[in-house]
Amino acid sequence: MSSGGSLLPCAQHAQKSQLDPIGSAGIYEDYFLLETPLPWAHDPWQSKSIPEELGAFFQSLGQSGRPQRCMAIAPEDEDIKPGFKNFIWYERSQESPHKYTRRHYLVPDDSLTESIKSIVQTGGECTLQPLKNREQEREFFVCTHGSRDQCCGKHGFPIYKVLKEHGHKVWRISHTGGHRFAPTCIDFPTGHYWAWLTPELALQIGDKSANPDTLKYHYRGWSGVGKHEQIIERALFLREGWPSWEQQRVIKQLEQEGLFTISVGDKSFEVLTQPTEIIRARAKCSSEELKTYQQHKVDTMLELSNVP
Repeated sequence: MSSGGSLLPCAQHAQKSQLDPIGSAGIYEDYFLLETPLPWAHDPWQSKSIPEELGAFFQSLGQSGRPQRCMAIAPEDEDIKPGFKNFIWYERSQESPHKYTRRHYLVPDDSLTESIKSIVQTGGECTLQPLKNREQEREFFVCTHGSRDQCCGKHGFPIYKVLKEHGHKVWRISHTGGHRFAPTCIDFPTGHYWAWLTPELALQIGDKSANPDTLKYHYRGWSGVGKHEQIIERALFLREGWPSWEQQRVIKQLEQEGLFTISVGDKSFEVLTQPTEIIRARAKCSSEELKTYQQHKVDTMLELSNVP
């Protein structure tokens, strides 16, 4: 790879280097999303509109032992209510572990820190009640965090705009991880991550009309499982298509390295993965350093006979 290639923006460099985005989805049990006026600082919780105590609380959740992610969302005209902030909590569902449960609160500005701490610390068992709206509606959260990385700011907004213009519920969100895959977004309530979106692909994902094969290298993974399991889950998506998203998927690792089973509905598969090449690519636009990324592929996927 020429040294000149390293000067490309990180997303363009990673895509040109044929970096596979699978396995790069964030792995979290909870997503806490707070309406935060623009502009955002590099760390959104250092933004002027965020009380210092609330920023510290969000930072502390990262050390809680439970995988949690706190992100800022930009105000949307149809959701703005003077004197309040929208606070959305996506929690990995115990009853339906293939998706996340949504809670949406309007939090008073004059008790923003205290109210959010109460919601989170009590598991939602507090005096502030969630709104009864859009609980099962699909929502897209597109990273447009330009102060964090120029690729996200430049390429994210057109995706946000086209989804909104076509009637999808979409929010601008702070850093989702993976600048090199910009424009990227999180697809809730399922918790799937997308990479290198184009307006056309975004709309095809929005109405689930895209052939899964065309999305292979635009799919970062499902937030409900680990990195290697995300590789297995993509193989299922490529084989079974969109309906597999609406069903519980059970992935088990076997004793042999790289060997897994995945079950969905009345089907089960044995899947063998193996490492392939190592690719060097830019992780972010603010650095010319090339990071190394071990790639993996699915070697075989065998449907198993279901024995009663």
